[in-house]
Amino acid sequence: MISITRPLIRGRKEGSLYMEVIFYSTHCPKCKVIETLLGKKGVKYTEDNDTQHMLDAGMMSAPGLSVDGKLMDFSEAVAWLKGL
Repeated sequence: MISITRPLIRGRKEGSLYMEVIFYSTHCPKCKVIETLLGKKGVKYTEDNDTQHMLDAGMMSAPGLSVDGKLMDFSEAVAWLKGL
């Protein structure tokens, strides 16, 4: 599923009011961890399951999280989400 709406989250540490969040997922176990954290933190996001989009973004494995254009791998995404 690909959503074309602009996801917004109230910024906390980043200093901006809103951030664009894209969650790249293949529905793997690690993807479920990120999805759960996004829900617990109340982060609104666009989910992109297109593997070609992931490759085009420079991802070598899923999941990935892009926040205002900064692409994070699983470990970085978990750390970022826990810091919210």
